[in-house]
Amino acid sequence: MKTWTSFAFDDFMDLKKFSVERESGLLTTLGQDLKRLRKLDLSFNDMLLDKELISMLVSCNNLNELKVRGCKKLTNLAVVSLAKCCERLQSVDVMYCCGMDAQGVEFFVLNSPNLRLLHVEGNKVSDVARTWASHKSIEVVA
Repeated sequence: MKTWTSFAFDDFMDLKKFSVERESGLLTTLGQDLKRLRKLDLSFNDMLLDKELISMLVSCNNLNELKVRGCKKLTNLAVVSLAKCCERLQSVDVMYCCGMDAQGVEFFVLNSPNLRLLHVEGNKVSDVARTWASHKSIEVVA
């Protein structure tokens, strides 16, 4: 007889899109089993911390779309890790993430080779990031 955990993880193996609201700790637990995940929407998750997001993203090598809009506890550490762990990201929404600033966004833009669309407040886009985005055909939506 399968336990709930093994049943759930087996069923998640082919999951391509996943949305979680206000479930602390769940992402850390599920992260290792969501290797095929392509889209992840964690928008307005008030409990989401850098360490939780990062621990999940380490295993999400196929992720190409991420929405963390309104996740107020995320910081520059999260976007730096995104650039390092998720090289296939094409679309990212970090709008209203209060802990992120222009320096973090700039690092992300400069180090995300497949990025094509970025949703972020205009005041968090440095001149360097804006110029790089223009040369690399990255659409920045403020």
